[in-house]
Amino acid sequence: MYLNAAISRGRRGPRRSVRLLVDTGAWCSMVSRSLLQRLGVKPQWRETLVVADGRPMERYLAEVVIHCRGMSRTTPVVFAERGDDTVLGAYTLEGLTRVD
Repeated sequence: MYLNAAISRGRRGPRRSVRLLVDTGAWCSMVSRSLLQRLGVKPQWRETLVVADGRPMERYLAEVVIHCRGMSRTTPVVFAERGDDTVLGAYTLEGLTRVD
């Protein structure tokens, strides 16, 4: 299942549309590095993540705001590299389903 959303660096400011594969097996969402850079998002930390087949991968992460279905939530996002999927992970999905 795919979800259309928008990403921004903060609550206000420019947004970019993105189509995300909903992946409840992924902890964190992944968005292309180029899209994040166009928004002015800078890497904040680096982690070793383990992909579904057990391989580790090093990636940068940052906090962004995702806008979807009338909600805006701050969430960590992985800077996806060439060949990485663009996904909406469980942490972000949980935030979007939370009722304030």
